[in-house]
Amino acid sequence: MRQTTNEKVSSIRKEYHEAVAELQEKLQKNAFGYHAHWAGEKPGERERYTNLLNEVNGKNREALEKILQNAKLSGDTLATKAVLKEGYERGWTPIVEACLNVNPSLRESYQKVDEFDKMFGDRRSAEVKFAERVTLSGVNF
Repeated sequence: MRQTTNEKVSSIRKEYHEAVAELQEKLQKNAFGYHAHWAGEKPGERERYTNLLNEVNGKNREALEKILQNAKLSGDTLATKAVLKEGYERGWTPIVEACLNVNPSLRESYQKVDEFDKMFGDRRSAEVKFAERVTLSGVNF
């Protein structure tokens, strides 16, 4: 009976982790991905966004702030989104907040990612991690 129960718990644990990963990917795509249905999409915009993501990758804070300032002046929403993604991945709250102030339309999708990560992702508190570990631990009797 113990082995069967542990097998079921193991299966539930696996399903849980798969569901969390799937939802995290969906939320991140919504917040940071390119959306082909954007109004006024111009040819080459997807490639431009990919290039922007590569350009901001690994930049220091000052460089990201400069890119963001230029995006703000030019109304470049793709550059703002690329800087937001980099700031989010590196945990740079001031950069993230600056991006959200430049383009408030990004706030809702970003907040969903942030809330998810605080509950299920890498930014969980110690209490949340402990509760998950206890919930998904095997049966000991």
